[in-house]
Amino acid sequence: MHPEGMVLSNWFLRRIEDYVPDGLAVIGAKTGYVAKAGSCAASIARTDSGDLYICVTADTTSSKQCVQDHVQLYTTYLGY
Repeated sequence: MHPEGMVLSNWFLRRIEDYVPDGLAVIGAKTGYVAKAGSCAASIARTDSGDLYICVTADTTSSKQCVQDHVQLYTTYLGY
């Protein structure tokens, strides 16, 4: 039905795209909440060279904090 493909987005992706450094693109993410883990999130990012990285966090205070944590982890550990 969609030979050109479809662009999908969610709240996490719309929030993180303004904070991710050049050379890195978060291409998928999911937030959630469970009583034992609190606010949590998982995301996958691709570098300009094609390397993929997965980030998973838990026990944050809010979905907004999940986004901030992922930005900090990607920038700290990938050297951006």
